[in-house]
Amino acid sequence: MASFASAGILCLALVACLHAGDAFCHFGTLPGGWIKSQEGSPFPLYSEDGGTFPTWQPYSQDCQLKPLLGPYLQAAAKPEDDLLSGHQPMHMLLFGDSVDYRIARHLCNISKHQEILEPFGSNPIGQEHNMTGICSTSKLVVAKQHISSASLEGPYWWKMNFSPLESITEGLKAFQDSEGVVPDIVSIATNYWDIAALFEAGGFKFEGTPLEHQVLPEVWLKDWTRNLTTILSYLKDSVPDNTLLVYHTAHLPQQVDKPNKWESDRYLYPHIAQMNAAGRHVAQMLHYHILDTEAMALQLPKESMMADITHPGAGFMMQVLNMMLNMRKEQQEAPAEGQGVKWQRQRIIGRGWFKG
Repeated sequence: MASFASAGILCLALVACLHAGDAFCHFGTLPGGWIKSQEGSPFPLYSEDGGTFPTWQPYSQDCQLKPLLGPYLQAAAKPEDDLLSGHQPMHMLLFGDSVDYRIARHLCNISKHQEILEPFGSNPIGQEHNMTGICSTSKLVVAKQHISSASLEGPYWWKMNFSPLESITEGLKAFQDSEGVVPDIVSIATNYWDIAALFEAGGFKFEGTPLEHQVLPEVWLKDWTRNLTTILSYLKDSVPDNTLLVYHTAHLPQQVDKPNKWESDRYLYPHIAQMNAAGRHVAQMLHYHILDTEAMALQLPKESMMADITHPGAGFMMQVLNMMLNMRKEQQEAPAEGQGVKWQRQRIIGRGWFKG
């Protein structure tokens, strides 16, 4: 019993050490819930049943999300009113799959009634599959660049045969060429295409691939974790220290009984949960800000949250965007000068199950 108590004290001490001098709320991982209230809502969206889409709030009264997205949407809808005069434009670059593409597309649809994003970057495959694009409003710019998976060598879903490292380099260059600035916020995500690529490489079957097991094989998951560490480290080394880096998990999509779709994976939920857990580990070790969309989505019924079997609707996506804006504001207003930048610059490598 004493050894268990000692281990518990050691664990608490380690957590304290990891967060020593860390004044962040860490909005993306704080326990929270959805509130059915217009008060504090970041945007005037309505759900299919005519009610307002709920607002996500942490339970901590010391760490409440502010409706920072609302003024940007209002300014985009009525640029002639100059509602954000004196505010510097906010620039965001999202690396991910079609879920992240929908974030940018919903922003343009809500703020500008524009369904199609403007072209972004020069890669024809990403443009062909609607995986790249940019939404530019008067004060908020959100661009999306594809990341083919956490594999460095493939095979890749939809024959997108270029590595994530190439995509990161191209995306950052395209943003600089388009906007003339480095993005204020850069996010990267756990990717459904890891599952989709295995499914396609297996002849559109799960048998004979790591996906045939309820628990992903340890060798495969360690390799995936190693690759993600390389990808997130490369991105971190490619942007200035004051760029906010966000890693977000994947929500659980709708499982279907259609053999031609990767969403028919019989172990879909445990597979995504396992990759999310490994992704959180890597992001934590590299001091990324973590936005846990898996935890947020688990509290909502899929029929009200999802636009289709894979993608959340606009209400959910705009909550994610609003949270990233809050993370950026918190970084800029850290109590000690440069504290936000200093925290993100640190890395904690070589602890635990995976030795980076």
